[in-house]
Amino acid sequence: ALDRLYLINDRYGFKRCYYRLDGGNFIFSPDYKDVCSDLGLSGQVDKDSLADFLYLGFVLDDRTLHQDVKLLPAASILSYKNNQLSIEKYWDYCFSDDSTADRCEDEYLEEFYRRLLKSVESRINDKNELILPISGGLDSRTIAGMMSRHGHESRVEAFSYGNRSCYDVLYGEKIAKALGYNHTFLPINTDYLAKYAEKFVASTDGTIDCLNSHMMLFHDIVHESSSSNVLTGFLGVVLTGTNFNYRWLNSDEDQIILKTFEIPDNHLESLKHYLSKDIYERIIENTVPSIKRNFNKIEHDDLFYKAHYLTLSQRQRRYVAFNIFCYESLGNVLSPFTDNDFVDFVLKLPSEFLMEQGLYKKMIVRYLPEVASVPWNKTRLPLNASEFRKGLQWRWQK
Repeated sequence: ALDRLYLINDRYGFKRCYYRLDGGNFIFSPDYKDVCSDLGLSGQVDKDSLADFLYLGFVLDDRTLHQDVKLLPAASILSYKNNQLSIEKYWDYCFSDDSTADRCEDEYLEEFYRRLLKSVESRINDKNELILPISGGLDSRTIAGMMSRHGHESRVEAFSYGNRSCYDVLYGEKIAKALGYNHTFLPINTDYLAKYAEKFVASTDGTIDCLNSHMMLFHDIVHESSSSNVLTGFLGVVLTGTNFNYRWLNSDEDQIILKTFEIPDNHLESLKHYLSKDIYERIIENTVPSIKRNFNKIEHDDLFYKAHYLTLSQRQRRYVAFNIFCYESLGNVLSPFTDNDFVDFVLKLPSEFLMEQGLYKKMIVRYLPEVASVPWNKTRLPLNASEFRKGLQWRWQK
């Protein structure tokens, strides 16, 4: 209808669209500042959002730090007519209905590799130069290895940040050299907050803890390069199982939620000494119940899938996606793990293949041996280490 306005968001909510109704005006923008500054917005803080931020480090659901400004939910169609809004959801995360595999592991491994390789290829085709943030984790090494397997011969500028002896830098540099990519080390110096915090807050709309502003270090590299294509492993580890394991999934619901959001056990008790009574009570009365509502939103008997839904729909969308926000200010962000076909495939994997990223790690070992031989920062062992070497490492750590 010509007299109706529609806003349609991406199905994961990784693209931001803010909106508000102001009298007879409907205002929307991907820039939070535009929506807040237009028409003399009064500036009232949403205290529930502030409670979220102080407890979790980010804001939940579709709230923002301002009472009247909302974020368009993931996979939503907003309809506006005659000063009335309606929002309809067109998609949601849907997981496997069967706890046992209906195919053998080899078939899942082959399809995992094939689908992800296709996603990488579709993103790097026709790109002359690429910038690749690389660490000792799984995602960036996987993307790097698949670029090499694809035969991408254009210039690749890899970089890692941290201190010179941290595993992300040590192993990220080894991966880059193994594949023949240029590598730059970006030190996180003590003045990084003074230099980058304000820019980081602006790029993340003030909704992310500015301690993460070391992410802005790479801006100097991008400005020196003619490339505007940043290839990121965003979403990979979480989508493919993160650190879920049977041990903590046997915990109670509260403990599972704490681990899913990476909240220390005594965090809430500590906040009691630092926050005003009003904000602390809002965490108890609003933030914690909101988290539990989202945890139970998925109608599934398996606690693994409930925890998986919680981190994908909340923590990744409202917090970890700042990886994209920081990069997109400088150019085209390429995120192979967000490919719809790949996501749909992974969501249907039986949980035993996702626990502790089991299938993911086996795929790297089988199809990407060059990067599997570099230690993983979580264990400090190569992914293809023998059982004997793993045993020695375990005994040494004990």
